[in-house]
Amino acid sequence: MAITALEMERTRRQTERQGLVSRLKNVTVRMRNIDREKAVLLERLSRVPGHKPEAAIVARRQAASSRSVRGFSHQY
Repeated sequence: MAITALEMERTRRQTERQGLVSRLKNVTVRMRNIDREKAVLLERLSRVPGHKPEAAIVARRQAASSRSVRGFSHQY
């Protein structure tokens, strides 16, 4: 009986692991898509007349230095 219970738990854990791996792959794919979309937007922005890329760099540095210690938070 104990062996059967262990085998059942093992099967549940394998199913749980497969789900986690699948979710991790989905997150990785989405992160790559985000990077691509960001590159496209930055490229479009660079074509805008009067755009100053150095101003964007300074703004990003200022934003990075003013972040709270708590980090990113999101609510659903």
